[in-house]
Amino acid sequence: MKLSYNWISDYIDLSGIEIKDMVNRLTLSTCEVEEIVPAFPDLKTVIVAEIVATEKHPQADKLQLCDIRAGKFRGKIVCGAPNARPGILVPFAPVGATIPGKDGSGILIQKAAIRGVESEGMLCSALELGLDKLFAGDGLLELGDIVPGIEPGISLGTPIPHDWTITIDNKSITNRPDLWCHFGFAREISAIYKKKLKFNPLEDKVKVKASKLSKKIKIEPGSALAYFGSVCENLKVTATPLWMRLRLAAVGQKSINNIVDVSNYVMLELAQPNHLFDLSTLKEGTVSVALNQTNNVKSFKTLDGESRSIPDNNQSRRLLESFHCSKKQIQILQWVPFLEILSHQRRARSKQRLNSYKPDLAFLFPARKLNPPLPGLDLQFKQIKLVEHFRLPHQPIDRNMIFRFLKIL
Repeated sequence: MKLSYNWISDYIDLSGIEIKDMVNRLTLSTCEVEEIVPAFPDLKTVIVAEIVATEKHPQADKLQLCDIRAGKFRGKIVCGAPNARPGILVPFAPVGATIPGKDGSGILIQKAAIRGVESEGMLCSALELGLDKLFAGDGLLELGDIVPGIEPGISLGTPIPHDWTITIDNKSITNRPDLWCHFGFAREISAIYKKKLKFNPLEDKVKVKASKLSKKIKIEPGSALAYFGSVCENLKVTATPLWMRLRLAAVGQKSINNIVDVSNYVMLELAQPNHLFDLSTLKEGTVSVALNQTNNVKSFKTLDGESRSIPDNNQSRRLLESFHCSKKQIQILQWVPFLEILSHQRRARSKQRLNSYKPDLAFLFPARKLNPPLPGLDLQFKQIKLVEHFRLPHQPIDRNMIFRFLKIL
């Protein structure tokens, strides 16, 4: 299991606590920490620069001379990137700065003459900054769309702060399902250091508009402990904000879009598995949760480009949704999400053994038997509201149903 140091610091003040001391205390008191590695390089010495003008290099057809502005600095940089053009904001490593380089060995930037023209630094790509897993594409890293409102002269370490990835040995927390998320570890660290939490995300509430859900929810006896669903209307699917992309990238999650990423974020924040369906594909009038037993196998392709095989039954269809099928990526520009949070019975764990690929949620619920998802919808709505404004018609929960759930607990 991977944790982000910066993500944990959202819930507890870690100032004055060295990361090595925190790792040692966790290892002695709670679980085994396998390793700590930088999630992103330290980019404090890299500056945001604006390309003011460009001209051809007098001695090389594939090179340009870029006149840049970066705070008080104004100078010419030799650049061979095909997307170098006036008006864009790009990372600039001045003389004396150190960047990871394409092979990660580190490059100390020095004043140099390139084909007879002196260059006072280097304009950088995502690969040269060690950010290729976060930002795709060749050429200079264009910051204008990634960090709206950013100004020339600002250190790149401000919007992309240094972070640590902490890897936890899964076996050492097998019997601690409360630790299968960032907030769980924040509470643990809070107890170790006797520090108060900044806030409790489980206490957050989001106002929703009550309306009648067009789909009926039917739970076959023995198939699930609880089921929660809601429709999210007037929702625009866009790129995920940088702060959330950084959190997910630090723990090895690829960013897809704001909706898919929110689903993953809530799971990693609170160990709350959840699924997002395209409402238009739920054609039946009833959303049914049943224990259909079958030996049929269904094949599909996920967003990571891999082909998967899974038993074709209701529970495995929800597992399929957790992979975020590539078909959904194609349809995602025009759709109304239906958010599902489902608490399976433990017997569903046997179905996971039939599938060679285990998604993250397979380790959370029902395998670890986390609490039924009472706060999950509110938290999911909270995170979606941070990336897009929308209206939420919510299905009220029957009072008798609440009492039945409490008896189960």
